[in-house]
Amino acid sequence: MRISVIIPTKNRAQHLRRVIQQILDQKYGDVEIIVCDGGSEDGTVELLKTYGSALRWISERDSGEYFARNKGLRMATGDLIKYMSDDDVMEPGAFAYAASWLIEHPETDILFNQTLWFYEEQDGSLTLYDSRPRTARSITLKNFVCGGAPYVASEGVFFRRRVIDAIGVFDTNFLFADSEYWARAAAKGLTLSISDRFVVHHCKSRVSGVERRRITGVWEKWKLARKHGTLWNLAAVVLWKIPTGTLIPLSYRWLPQRSSLKLRKWIWQRRGWARQPQCQQQVDS
Repeated sequence: MRISVIIPTKNRAQHLRRVIQQILDQKYGDVEIIVCDGGSEDGTVELLKTYGSALRWISERDSGEYFARNKGLRMATGDLIKYMSDDDVMEPGAFAYAASWLIEHPETDILFNQTLWFYEEQDGSLTLYDSRPRTARSITLKNFVCGGAPYVASEGVFFRRRVIDAIGVFDTNFLFADSEYWARAAAKGLTLSISDRFVVHHCKSRVSGVERRRITGVWEKWKLARKHGTLWNLAAVVLWKIPTGTLIPLSYRWLPQRSSLKLRKWIWQRRGWARQPQCQQQVDS
C-alpha cells in the first residue's frame, strides 16, 4: 500500500532535512515523499536536489500552508495520504503500523492516532505540554465544531485517497483548514477511527504569538459551527467558546512573559497533560 507524504515548507531547510531523513528511516517499502516549498531562499531547493529521485518536489511562491498541501494532494499517487509539518518527529514503525491497521479495517476512511504535543520556546527548546490520550469523542463532528474533548493533531492522521474523491481538498478560507476538513468528512458520513498508538511528536508554534492564534481559532469555531454545526453547536460557541477562548489567552498576555510561561507549565502539570508516556522517544531541539 503506497503512502504519499506531503510536506509544506518555506525557509526551514535544517528542519526539512531532519524530517525527510525520518521518513527514509521508516524503511517502509512504498512511500512517496512530496515537498511543496513556498519559494525558499535558504538553500531548501539545493537540499531537495540532493535527494534525486527519492522524492518529488515543487518550489514556487504560494499563499500559505494549505495552498501547499492542496498542491501536494493533487500530485499524490498513493493509496494513503499523510501530511507532515517540517518540524515533526516520527515514531519508528509509524507508517507500517498505519498501513497494517487500515488494511485490517477497510471500512475506515480516516485514521487518527495519538500524538505528543510540544511548544517550541523562544530559545528553541521543546516543552512537552499535552500527552492526554485522544478517544473516539475527540473525532466527532461535535468536537471538531465546538470542542469538549481533547483535540487531535492532524499530523498524526492517515487517510485514504477516496476521501479526496468524496470531499475534495482543504478549504483555504479557514485559518485552521485541517479542522474544517475533518469536520467536513464527519458531516459527510465518512468513517473516522482512532488508534491508541503514538505516531508523531508535533511541535506547535513558538510561545510568542500563541495567544493571537488561539483567539483567531475561537472565531474559526464560529465559522465551523455555521458551516457544519447545529443550532446547539452555534449556541455553545457563542455563549461559551468565544468568551472563554478570548479572555483566557488575553489573561496570559497581561502577565510578564516569564510568569505567563510558569503559569502555563503549572497548569499543564496540574492537569496531567505533561506526563511522560513510556513510548516517548528522545526529541532533539
